[in-house]
Amino acid sequence: MADAPRHNGALTAPPPPIEAPRRPLVAAVGQLALRAAWSARHPGEAFAPAPPPPAERLYYTAADGWECPIDRLAARPGGSGEPVLLAHGLSTGRRGFDLDDNSLARALQAAGYAVFCLSHRGDEGSLAPVGAAGFDFDDIVQHDIPAAIERVRGLSGASRVLWVGHALGGQLLYAHLGRAGEAELAGAITLCAPVRFSPPRSHARLAAHAARLMPTGWRIPTRRVQQALSPLGGERWTDRLCPDAEPTQRRGLLLHAGEDLPLGLARQAATWLLSGSLCDRDDRVDYVQAIEGRRLPLLAVVAGDDPLCGAESALPAVEALAEGDAALLDLGEGWGHLDVLIGRRAATELFPRLAAWLGARRAGCWTDAPHPRRGAR
Repeated sequence: MADAPRHNGALTAPPPPIEAPRRPLVAAVGQLALRAAWSARHPGEAFAPAPPPPAERLYYTAADGWECPIDRLAARPGGSGEPVLLAHGLSTGRRGFDLDDNSLARALQAAGYAVFCLSHRGDEGSLAPVGAAGFDFDDIVQHDIPAAIERVRGLSGASRVLWVGHALGGQLLYAHLGRAGEAELAGAITLCAPVRFSPPRSHARLAAHAARLMPTGWRIPTRRVQQALSPLGGERWTDRLCPDAEPTQRRGLLLHAGEDLPLGLARQAATWLLSGSLCDRDDRVDYVQAIEGRRLPLLAVVAGDDPLCGAESALPAVEALAEGDAALLDLGEGWGHLDVLIGRRAATELFPRLAAWLGARRAGCWTDAPHPRRGAR
């Protein structure tokens, strides 16, 4: 594959593969067919929200040659422009932060931040170097996260960035901290990101063992499956993940925000389930133990009706950050795993709280001084 063009030292979007022009056309035709079928059966009812205007697409290059996209929403005129890096969850891509005008990305942009929606080597649009092998969570932590943060710092001129990670995006944050990455961060918010796991039931244990035996280079086509299932986004089977979301928002998430699941990520997630903790691929490094005593402003948000991340699953990371201003925010009943992104109350009750918490730490983006001690909790 040809190298991506560079202009004045900045890496721009690489040239698409020869077959790439067909893919958007096929996707657009498929979405039109879904909408037409929905309209025929549900006249007058909207299928899904229309996506907002596209963000600016930039790229960063990891040390091992992977090129991955990062979408930028520049700060509004008059905004102070502190960079916020949004990291998405497993099989829910960067568009989960930016489905419509009430998105978390647009809310932070309106609050004066420069917003960057992260993609990594597990996502559509990432370009592998020649001869690249399979990858897992540890590869993303080791190669992609440092490169993405450095790219954002260079684009914004800030010494540090603010981080908001949903589910896997929060777990990436904890692992990065475990590799002594707090000096690059002014503060972080995790949304429904577990670090401790209950013992799986027998069938789940068998599935986890099977996942660990599969090749890391394979991908499960969950993106296509989610798009095909998007007309069912308002059905009861979605209630456990987003009980407070409108059916149109659920369908929009399935239609626009899905990502394929690399089996390398599935294999490492299986390791977490079997070991009971967020750990490296060999279950030798517990990432929560690795952040013990580190200082970083952290807000860990959990949802009371989240089947994937209860308070007890997220609290150990908060307790590990000694002498910081780490805190746990439990939203209580009625909030599910995806409601923190697309729930009815997210834009009015949650997003302003997140923006205010980041606002109290935004000055830290412009200094490289050690994080101040705030006393024992």
